[in-house]
Amino acid sequence: MIPPETLLMIFELVFEASIPLYDRAGLVQELPEEMLYGGDNRALYWGDDDLQSPAPFPFALSAVCTAWRDLMSTVPMFWTRLVIFVGGPDATPIRDVRQYLQWSRQLSVSVHILNRSEYLNSTGTHVDHARDQEYVRELMDVLAPHFHRLQLLTCDLLGCPELAGLLEAGHRRGSRLAGLTVVCEYLVTAPHDADGGPAGAKEMHRNSSKVDRSKVLFISASSLAWFLDRFPYDWVDGESDDFRLDFTLSDPPPPLNEGEGVDLHNLIECLGGGVFTTTVWLCNVPLTWQQHDPVHQSLAYDWHDADMVVEELPPGAVEEIIDCLDDTVAFFHSFEVVRCPIGEPHYALLSERLVLDGLIVPGPTHLVPFVRHWDGKELEMRNCPAAAVDAVLDMVAAADDENEETNETNAMRLRTLRLRDCGAFSFAKLRRAVDARDAKAQAQRRKPVPEWEQMRWPPLSSIVIQGQHPTLSADDAAWARENRHRCLWV
Repeated sequence: MIPPETLLMIFELVFEASIPLYDRAGLVQELPEEMLYGGDNRALYWGDDDLQSPAPFPFALSAVCTAWRDLMSTVPMFWTRLVIFVGGPDATPIRDVRQYLQWSRQLSVSVHILNRSEYLNSTGTHVDHARDQEYVRELMDVLAPHFHRLQLLTCDLLGCPELAGLLEAGHRRGSRLAGLTVVCEYLVTAPHDADGGPAGAKEMHRNSSKVDRSKVLFISASSLAWFLDRFPYDWVDGESDDFRLDFTLSDPPPPLNEGEGVDLHNLIECLGGGVFTTTVWLCNVPLTWQQHDPVHQSLAYDWHDADMVVEELPPGAVEEIIDCLDDTVAFFHSFEVVRCPIGEPHYALLSERLVLDGLIVPGPTHLVPFVRHWDGKELEMRNCPAAAVDAVLDMVAAADDENEETNETNAMRLRTLRLRDCGAFSFAKLRRAVDARDAKAQAQRRKPVPEWEQMRWPPLSSIVIQGQHPTLSADDAAWARENRHRCLWV
């Protein structure tokens, strides 16, 4: 028989293999004993183990025999990651959840509430909703006293609408909560109960996205507004600067009926309602919206320094997103448009960085109105037609002061221009744009205007050209040599 001391050493080695050994202060060379047995409550982050197959540490080892389980229960740090399965006869017993929480003492815990993949039938729906609903209610009663210890909460909602019961505890705050991951079912239809929550759906599908589910938030189309209205903001300490929400909705299954999809205005309201949103990525999403809806400015605020990526959205969606946000409520760090048809928005887009990648425009000049409504410092164009690049360069060269009536800013703060794989655009037009901005910057500096106004119309200080290079005349080549301090050819 292996002595308990030897077994504990083995268990500790297995445990250390399951975590990246670092905390917020830096790399931990070896795990201090007080972290395992004492009250050391420093932040601990578990690795990317497969939580489904067959069982992660410590559950597989503790299930070997009662002696191993009793020995492992003496190490609180072993139980700071709880994996709880919902659904079917193999759901994690509530008594075990209660015991795990007791063994972890008062340490911060990461809780993963998952759904066993084999407990889904061919349609992706649950077999016994009533049983699962009762289980979730009991689970929430057990977890509620420990919400203040939550460091990370992951809920896999695929095919399990009963987990919406988690939201009912939204008034309890998790003061240690530093991250949230939710994987949710895609509800094709949107019936709602009296409280506004999703009451069910005709059919459910697994989300088909290939995005790393451990790092993003997936939400159903119909339960989105109800979910984010209550969660996660009420769970997080209002003064916490650590919590961040990364939202991704990518390649959901197509709606069964024409006209169904994700309501864009509800999406903007929900995501814009908190100060924690840092990244939003919408890819190939069937967005719907009503034209001339009132702009929801009451909730769409504080997107400062957020990054948004919109990819392969339907016609009109990009402009509607900008018009929903309006330049008075959103200032992005980066706004990236990938393979989307674009037109002319009604409001200005405020973002330090604008990326236009493989845009779908009917003609080269159709891109100009969109760029006229952008106000930022860095413009990057990738895989765009050379004629479209030429049209934008003409606009930059001829741009005048902003037009407040039409919300056109004419890219007046542009400093950096990046062109990648844009074909044989006209270098002469690029040269004219740079020279025109230099002249405008000099004229601006001579004006007796406030210092903040002198920030407008700066010279183009950085130009990066990647991929196919344009043909240069002798004069253009000489100009490029003179401006090599700001022109980079890659």
